[in-house]
Amino acid sequence: MSEPQDGNEPDDEENAPRDFDVAASSLIGMAAAAVQVWDPTAGVLAAGVAPFVSALATRWRQRGVRATAVVLEEATAISGLTGAELIEALSDDERMLLAINVIRAATETSYEPVLRMLGRVLAAGADEGARVDSEQMVVRAVTQLQAPQVAVLHVVTTGVSGKAPRTESDGTATSQTHIWTLKGLADEVPSYAEVLEPILALLQREGLITEVPPQTNDDQAAGVQLIAATSFGREIIRRVIEAGEQLRE
Repeated sequence: MSEPQDGNEPDDEENAPRDFDVAASSLIGMAAAAVQVWDPTAGVLAAGVAPFVSALATRWRQRGVRATAVVLEEATAISGLTGAELIEALSDDERMLLAINVIRAATETSYEPVLRMLGRVLAAGADEGARVDSEQMVVRAVTQLQAPQVAVLHVVTTGVSGKAPRTESDGTATSQTHIWTLKGLADEVPSYAEVLEPILALLQREGLITEVPPQTNDDQAAGVQLIAATSFGREIIRRVIEAGEQLRE
């Protein structure tokens, strides 16, 4: 190996893009290998559809690389680790599974605040004191979130519903839960009114919102459906908003 000439040491900043690329490729490789293990037939292509599937696979990989780059950029910025150090910190089985699930989730969204949030999940997973199982639940939930779901969850969590917020206390802190009727929510997010029910079904399935009991006798008599964000839903939207605000700094 040749020595640096003229006493010049290699510049860490010059090496940073290569380090970033290697780490991104490592994460993509981990995800691809996991797909092969999960479904061995994924690599078996019929001759007639091989070119078509190959083209789709190429586009999927390109999208995956771009998404991984956003995730890794955020993860390294938040953790303070280089790409290579991040990969090393995620090398045990539990954290490797988290990394694979993060990259899988990233390939299913083009919504950048969610990609940034996934990067923060990766950074949290690299920490020695991380609650990896909890971060896995976060990844599972945000995999389903695109801009419409985030917009509706944000309104459910923080908006003014026309109903008095329910006040809750655990003895150390007090929080308010905004309660919504379907009509009130549809009026608040008219651009999603026609697809509001499937959006709410998805959010409820992921444990981000819940139905709440009628607040008045009139509500009960009319069979009014009331919904509110869960504590998990509030935590998810807090993280997404935090990541989204990071983009505008």
